[in-house]
Amino acid sequence: MPVDDLNNEFARLLRVSGWTQAEAARRLHLSPATVSLYLSGHTRPSVTVIQLFKLMLGDTSPIPGQPGADQAEAPPRLPPLEEDEVALLRELRLLDGTDRRSLIHAFRGIAALLPRPGSPGRRGRRP
Repeated sequence: MPVDDLNNEFARLLRVSGWTQAEAARRLHLSPATVSLYLSGHTRPSVTVIQLFKLMLGDTSPIPGQPGADQAEAPPRLPPLEEDEVALLRELRLLDGTDRRSLIHAFRGIAALLPRPGSPGRRGRRP
C-alpha cells in the first residue's frame, strides 16, 4: 500500500520525538499495532492524530496536504506540551461537541484577560 503525506508526517514526528513506537502508542492512546500500521503505510493516520502528535511536540508546522501546508514560512516552534496539558486536551476531546465548544469559548475569554509575555498588562481590560 502506498505511503501518503500523513504517514510520512507521522514517521517524521516519531523521529523528531525520539520516542519508541511503544512510547508513541502509549502517549497518543493508540495500540502499538496501529503505530506499526501507520509506519508501514497499511493504515493512514487521521489528521486529528497528527494534530495531537504535533501539539505534544510543540510542532507548529502545517500538516502536509492540509490548507496552509504550501506556505513558504512555518510559524515559530512552540515548546512541547507538558503532561498535564496533554491530559487536559484528552479530557476535552471526550466531551460532546456543545460542552467542548462552551469550554473552549470560556477558556479563550479567560486567556484574553491574562498578560502575555512582553505585554505591559492585562489584555481586554480598560485602564
